[in-house]
Amino acid sequence: MKPRTIVVSILVAFAGLGLLFLYFRQGTIRLQKTDVPSGSVSKVVHTVSTPQKVLENKSKRDGGKEIVDMSVVERNIYFQELLKESPEFLFEQWLNLIVNKTDVLRSQIIADALVSNLHDLNGGDDSVYSGLRANLSNTESALETRLAVTQLLDDIATTNSLRILLDQATSESNPQIKQALKFALSAIGTHRWGNRFHEELSPQLEEALPVFENDPELFQAIMHSLAQVGAPTGIETMYRYLNGMATVPTRLPGQLDDPRSSLLGDFRQIQNPNAVLALKRHLATQSTSDLELVVTGEALMSVATSESTEVILEWAAVRRDYVGAIVEKWLSPLNELDRLKSTIQDFTLNQAFVNEQNRQAVRRVFESK
Repeated sequence: MKPRTIVVSILVAFAGLGLLFLYFRQGTIRLQKTDVPSGSVSKVVHTVSTPQKVLENKSKRDGGKEIVDMSVVERNIYFQELLKESPEFLFEQWLNLIVNKTDVLRSQIIADALVSNLHDLNGGDDSVYSGLRANLSNTESALETRLAVTQLLDDIATTNSLRILLDQATSESNPQIKQALKFALSAIGTHRWGNRFHEELSPQLEEALPVFENDPELFQAIMHSLAQVGAPTGIETMYRYLNGMATVPTRLPGQLDDPRSSLLGDFRQIQNPNAVLALKRHLATQSTSDLELVVTGEALMSVATSESTEVILEWAAVRRDYVGAIVEKWLSPLNELDRLKSTIQDFTLNQAFVNEQNRQAVRRVFESK
């Protein structure tokens, strides 16, 4: 072979290697939409141009393993990689799996990553919420897709996701979707992401109650979340309904004749320590048979903090009449909690009681254990 030919061949080879290097160095992920049948959601195809990025639905991490075959450690690695992606990208991947009814386990892991990323953004990313709203409101979308979106909105549990659920509930006619909306609205107040009660949800829940007065099931679902959130303004709203200052819907099948009866269970769901001050204002001098006093004491019992326990004890200490029976009922479950035993005992031994019989009732509580 001639020297000139050899040089040319070497240059071509180096050029090819250079292009190959740039290919792997610049590897990017591209989202493409393909045509799908009318009435369904656009299918998102994830094209991978580098081995390092393998989030495409059929691409598998860890040597081509299916998610179901991955170890706990491998799944966690996969999840951590997903957290690096944008919410918009994760939503498109999740929706593609849901629409095509494939790889349920993968869709669950992607949903968890999406929820986590939205929480890190403090609920932001309008494009994701627009997509969720569009798929939930589209009556031509598959029932399974709409149900999955409803569940995801509940899991996200932000003011944006709550707004979508409430808006859809006002007009939804499909009984299965309506039932799913009821469950979602009932559960959305129970989420504690960021290790806190999400009082920012309360204003929307409070405003929604009058809207659903003609739908007892949705009304009760919203009231349940309002109690779970436990914001002071929400607590006051609950009292307005309890005292007849606002209209409570016609009772549901199986409830007591008093339409307020469903509220009793909701007061027992209050756990937010920030609700204590609002509850304290309602633990006044009413008769021990008064409904407001009864639910207030049970709500303080449900909060189960030193502050809420002291509110009960202080109330018992200043009562002139005998309230020992109801105080024992409220304090007995709290005395079973190690962190509150000393609160009950120290107060009883060191504080003055107007009625000594009430002190003796409290003593029976901590002496019984």
